[in-house]
Amino acid sequence: MRLLFDSGAAYRVYEEFDTITQNQDGSLLVEITYLDDESTMNYLFSFGDHLEILTPEYYRKKMADRIDVLRNKYRT
Repeated sequence: MRLLFDSGAAYRVYEEFDTITQNQDGSLLVEITYLDDESTMNYLFSFGDHLEILTPEYYRKKMADRIDVLRNKYRT
């Protein structure tokens, strides 16, 4: 899985991941192996809007679907 974090999450990224590439704009690229389970989704979700899942596409869609569920739940 390829993850892109903005600089607002840098403190966590440096604490929680081993191999990190810092881009010129201050964003951080991380590649990890993951379990496709609910705990992984919840962990990634804990980064809020500081994270973009780049690959795999399946997990991007899974995150977008979760956001849609929450958006619909809180729609007034």
